[in-house]
Amino acid sequence: MTLDTQALIGFIDAEFRQRFRSVIDQLTLPIARRVDQYTCWPGLKVVHCSPESGHLELSFKRNPSKIRVGEYVYVNVMSVEPKDVISGPEGVVETIDEHRGLLRLRPGYQQRGRFGNRFRMGDMLVLDQTLPAARMSREMPMLALRRVTGELGETPRTRRIKAILEGREQARDLDPPTLDFEGDPHLSRLNLSQRKALIHALSHDLSLIQGPPGTGKTYVLGLIVRELVRQGLKVAVCAFTHQAINNVLLECLAYDEIHDITKIGNPSSWRSDTGSEKLRLVASPGSFFRNRKTPCVTGLTQYAAFFPIARDLERPDGEEEPHRFDVLVFDEASQLTIPAALMAMLQCDRFI
Repeated sequence: MTLDTQALIGFIDAEFRQRFRSVIDQLTLPIARRVDQYTCWPGLKVVHCSPESGHLELSFKRNPSKIRVGEYVYVNVMSVEPKDVISGPEGVVETIDEHRGLLRLRPGYQQRGRFGNRFRMGDMLVLDQTLPAARMSREMPMLALRRVTGELGETPRTRRIKAILEGREQARDLDPPTLDFEGDPHLSRLNLSQRKALIHALSHDLSLIQGPPGTGKTYVLGLIVRELVRQGLKVAVCAFTHQAINNVLLECLAYDEIHDITKIGNPSSWRSDTGSEKLRLVASPGSFFRNRKTPCVTGLTQYAAFFPIARDLERPDGEEEPHRFDVLVFDEASQLTIPAALMAMLQCDRFI
């Protein structure tokens, strides 16, 4: 079997077109209708602008939208016609100070020239959620796919991943773990099938754990992560949704052996009622990957995992990607497409 790249590209394109249409339909509604959908933030006033850099500082009374720090937005004057919203320049929300009622905005990638002298002091603006999320769902998996197929250079890791996907290589055996199922109160709770799943995940470089709801998969996964951390390994927990990531991290917080956990994502993606000194929230993957220290456990989406790789795809042929994690755990893996999974798989050589 060979990796059918064209079929995967066709799938990604079809998914992108569907998302693109839904966003366009949303943007062409009147402002009041867009506000009802929480994708539009009208009535922000320009209190400072820098024509050279394109940066804007905007004052506001309240935020009626779900626009948050780090998001891309279309920036327009309030009088913009719905059909012209998508023609506005794209900016990135840098900060939102709810107490002072101030928002800072910078131009998006290659958008500085489109800001220029477009906005002036006192202008009333409207922000709309834009298409980068839809575009990323196409472009980022495409890049990962091109990397794995060798179009952007080969490495031992990319060859291994491709061989796994094509069925030419199977899981490799690792040294079996020593586990005290009777003396450890957490391990003693496991039934036979759960013990088998735990042992397989710890003694192979590729494992699949499957089971219906209510069979204790998340509990077993927390114990797998605990045992990996006990071995001195750095574990990345990835999933299609932040909620799935959070469920695993909450399990990890229960174990003293896991003393250092980081969640990459907007603070709103984490449950505010769950506080722990062991948990650190990092809003952007850029901030995380600039830090040389890797925590015991890191929760992140596939997009965050792919961030440092996407920034440096022009590596010489044969030069490996950075090795930040030892083991990558996918929770609710059936929700991930192969191209989406590849984005995170490029971070390490062992997968559960």
